[in-house]
Amino acid sequence: MHIIATIIVWGLSTLILVAGSKYRPLRWICLLGYILGGGVLGRFLNNISSSSLVVTSIYKLLSSLFLSVSYCFVPYFLIMFSRSYSGQFLVRHPVGKIICEMALLIPPTITILSFGLINPSYEYHIFLIFWVTPYFIIANYILIKSFFNEKVPAIKRQKLSTCVTVFVGSVYGYISCHLFPVLRVKLGHAERNPFVIFALLIAFVILSSRYGILGVKLNFEKYDPFNSIMMLSSGTLILSHTLKNELSKISMCAQNIKTIPKNDINRIEKNADIILDSSQYVLDMVKKIKDHVAEIRLEKNMGNIASLIEDSLGMVKPFTDVKNIRIIKNYSRDTSISMDRKNVKEVLVNIFMNSVEASKLGDSLSICVYIDGRYYTIAVTDTGEGIENENLHKVVQPFFTTKKGESNFGLGLSFCYNVMQKHNGLMEIQSKPGAGTTIYLKFPYH
Repeated sequence: MHIIATIIVWGLSTLILVAGSKYRPLRWICLLGYILGGGVLGRFLNNISSSSLVVTSIYKLLSSLFLSVSYCFVPYFLIMFSRSYSGQFLVRHPVGKIICEMALLIPPTITILSFGLINPSYEYHIFLIFWVTPYFIIANYILIKSFFNEKVPAIKRQKLSTCVTVFVGSVYGYISCHLFPVLRVKLGHAERNPFVIFALLIAFVILSSRYGILGVKLNFEKYDPFNSIMMLSSGTLILSHTLKNELSKISMCAQNIKTIPKNDINRIEKNADIILDSSQYVLDMVKKIKDHVAEIRLEKNMGNIASLIEDSLGMVKPFTDVKNIRIIKNYSRDTSISMDRKNVKEVLVNIFMNSVEASKLGDSLSICVYIDGRYYTIAVTDTGEGIENENLHKVVQPFFTTKKGESNFGLGLSFCYNVMQKHNGLMEIQSKPGAGTTIYLKFPYH
């Protein structure tokens, strides 16, 4: 059981590290995971014996190494993670931060140098608990304070999930590994460690898939080939239906022109205008489909987010004014990211138009920009009609639309999704029927 727990912890730490190697808090939490996994492995090695004295000695040596490192450095990595994740530092100067990090290393280093790699004794635990206790308290205090100071709802939910997971795990670790040995309480906690790890892992998966933890959100998607076939069939039906209707109108008007007396200019022009409108409509439809299926090529440069949002809002201002929609802005004027300005502007205009079309007179449209873990996030929230739960996962599929009208082909959000994918970013949608919709555009922080 200990071996399985170690493999799971190390495997999960590796996956998180690969997914967010450039995000400093994730690096700290992954190092913490490796140390914790080593501690579990150390307990396992300490409990096995061999007929060979040499093999037994190697097991004991490795056990002492893993346990000593785990006891001494888990509190250090925990407090470093808390400081990095919350963004709260005692000093702001880069040199001061390095000195602070080095100072926090002094207690675990002294412990290792004083006691060496031995099986932990009672005196060892007495010495350890004096400096471990403030480390655990400060680490959790920093995380909890960061949660209460957070104003953005989406990040606040993530920080709550992080606080709960870290608090439960650190309290259990402190009591079982530090407090019980000092109080000389023996409750067989070594045998229960793997089960606690499994429980924390389950909590991590549930919370990260629902709210996100540490800037990581797990997405579970089921590929359904039947839905893909239905999507293509729907697209084909839209094309054939549109072409049939417009060609029928063109043919009918052409026949009318042939039968109308040549001196009846008004009727001829009226039918000619219908032909031109239908032809332009078909051309627009073909262009939209062509633009959708064509490969999106990015020309990325550093661009100001606020300027781009303002330009995009200007494009939809006539429509927001007609419905008297109140625009709420919550973003800094000096935030810049690496992006393709033209394509991202098209994404924002698409999303703003969707919000306007779903809104009633006097509704509001809110745009918020913030850093969410590894991403710069643009959150666009409307108070419109929302999206039904059964349609929520379909809205990014090509040709899927819930709008009425011939000009809606269901390609807008599909295009937005593809642009965000090209930026190595994410597009997430949250909606509640009758309460509105929020779309999150997440651009990599680095």
